[in-house]
Amino acid sequence: MKLHKLFSLSALSLLALPLFALPGVNSYIPDQSGEYVYYQDTTFARPTYAGFLFYNDSQYALRYYAAADAKTKQDEVDIELLISINPENEKLDFTGELVVKDGESTLINYMHDLFYDLTAKRKKAGDIKGDEVTSNDFYEMFGGAVVMKYSSLVPIFNVKSIQNERGEEQLKLVCVGRLKSSQDTSFEDFKGFSKKIADKKRKACKNGKMSLLMQVANEANGEIVALADDSWKQSLPNIWIQGNDAVLTLVPLQEPEIDGELFENFMLRNCLQSGEHSYIDYANALVSRSGGVFTVKSRYVSGESVQQDIKVLKPMGSGFAMLHLTVFDSIYQKKKAYYDAIVKSFSVK
Repeated sequence: MKLHKLFSLSALSLLALPLFALPGVNSYIPDQSGEYVYYQDTTFARPTYAGFLFYNDSQYALRYYAAADAKTKQDEVDIELLISINPENEKLDFTGELVVKDGESTLINYMHDLFYDLTAKRKKAGDIKGDEVTSNDFYEMFGGAVVMKYSSLVPIFNVKSIQNERGEEQLKLVCVGRLKSSQDTSFEDFKGFSKKIADKKRKACKNGKMSLLMQVANEANGEIVALADDSWKQSLPNIWIQGNDAVLTLVPLQEPEIDGELFENFMLRNCLQSGEHSYIDYANALVSRSGGVFTVKSRYVSGESVQQDIKVLKPMGSGFAMLHLTVFDSIYQKKKAYYDAIVKSFSVK
């Protein structure tokens, strides 16, 4: 079973992060090299995606993708651009462009316009701090008066969606990720999601008696525990595997000496990122905060496989404890109460 990496950046290295952001924008959570976003533009007749990848404050990748459509006899369109900008200019200022994958000039201009417009809208919005911040605006490309929905958990533009006056989403965020290495081609390989995201049928492991105590000790802050059954086998000090069905990880996270709220939001943003060729269905991801406990529930799509992914963060001493459960979605739907009971048993002592 392919595991998602929670995040490659340690908590302590957050202290050394350069404060990267779009020109003229003060970002609450700094963008990290390799972060990307994909939006679906619903004004096109067929599913069409616009992607933006942040390399550094002077270099971005842009990608336009639309799959082939047999009914309308439209070919696949895949355009990729590497854009250089002047980070010293308060406005978006192109200083160079490399066409990696060519296409119609009108579509290349569309990507240019979208980059310019979203940067200008984000700058106009001012400070964005929170899961959902709304702003009324005018956007000619999307029919005039619109409602812009922002979130500081979303990289680059912080844009979650753009809705018209009828409440219809014209542009909506569908996927967020961060490249894991220079060999990671997840950004250029993304081809969107099918209308119905479904895992293939699988045979689940048999459950045993709920008597297995999963434990991870942390000398400074205490002990992390969860209760499961004997169908789980410990593979590493903090990782348990249930056959080919599921993986559970218990992780102590030490909070660095920075603003606690910023650190919490940084952790949540990383919990909502795609893995290598394992793409988060961002539109249906759920984030909840209650009494200092944070829960992120989402699905990841990798080829024909769909995985249910649950991450829970609880206060632990000066930092946090995290439970991370990944299970094939078809199995999770059959045994939802069983897996939810394991998640519910997660505690800090």
